[in-house]
Amino acid sequence: SHGFRVGSGQGAKDCPDTRTGQKVGQGVFCTPNLTVAECYANGRQDKGSENQAMAVQIGNRTLFFALQCRVRPEAIRRPSRHFALCNDEEIMGVDGTFEWVVNDPKDIR
Repeated sequence: SHGFRVGSGQGAKDCPDTRTGQKVGQGVFCTPNLTVAECYANGRQDKGSENQAMAVQIGNRTLFFALQCRVRPEAIRRPSRHFALCNDEEIMGVDGTFEWVVNDPKDIR
């Protein structure tokens, strides 16, 4: 199988969606916020993550990796969490959005 897959770290699965109020469910986590992407690219930021590797060190430099993805807009779930009450980019702007969840990996590439 190619592409993304749903991992084991699913901290938002039982959270309500900011727009619909329905449970977000399991899925692929992503963010439109580059500050959040940088934080997770550093490694070990999410205890539920399967990837516990630290950022890549080459000489005295640290490399961070982030993927720019396309997401089907209708597939975006916006979890309301105690540390990020509103993940709706139309209300908070991209810089105020922490995370999105995409339930079906086919909707993110």
